[in-house]
Amino acid sequence: MLIATTDAVPGYTVLDCHGLVEGCTVRTRNVVRDVHMQLKSYVGGELEHYTDLQTQARLEAVTRMTDKAKQLGANAILGVKYASTNMGGTPAVEYVVYGTAFTLKKVGK
Repeated sequence: MLIATTDAVPGYTVLDCHGLVEGCTVRTRNVVRDVHMQLKSYVGGELEHYTDLQTQARLEAVTRMTDKAKQLGANAILGVKYASTNMGGTPAVEYVVYGTAFTLKKVGK
């Protein structure tokens, strides 16, 4: 599956447009790790637990989007956008990824 943030891919032509596909996940933080991360935030540095949480959420959302595109018969998703947000004062984070599913064909070679 070709995934790109661009609206076109050089060397490919569009055979079919399948429409919007999206993937979403909501993750919660670990309360015990939150205390540790709060303490670490006072001395500075990367908060690895939160980085891992974002990475896992992004990968899960992309996998869900890709699965939907495959079900439609697509081999590419273009114009991909990512978004994340906290869920209204809770420790939950929503991660969304979306784009347009296409069937592309390599031109030339």
